[in-house]
Amino acid sequence: MMIENNYSIDVAKMEIKADHIQRYYHYCRIELGNMLPDEAKEKFREICSLFSRWEFGLTLNYIECSSKTIEERS
Repeated sequence: MMIENNYSIDVAKMEIKADHIQRYYHYCRIELGNMLPDEAKEKFREICSLFSRWEFGLTLNYIECSSKTIEERS
């Protein structure tokens, strides 16, 4: 069974780790599932308001699952 196309939001947080360089590191991923683009953008804006502090960076992603024919029997 193929996984359907879906949206997710990646959340990163600005941190300083062992290398002493400040940069964004993965914090969490929020799976939105399959929905209309406008709904996904609305949820993204809502999540952005929940992570409103400057040290959080958020990215809305669309994940496309597709197939490719490798071999066919005639």
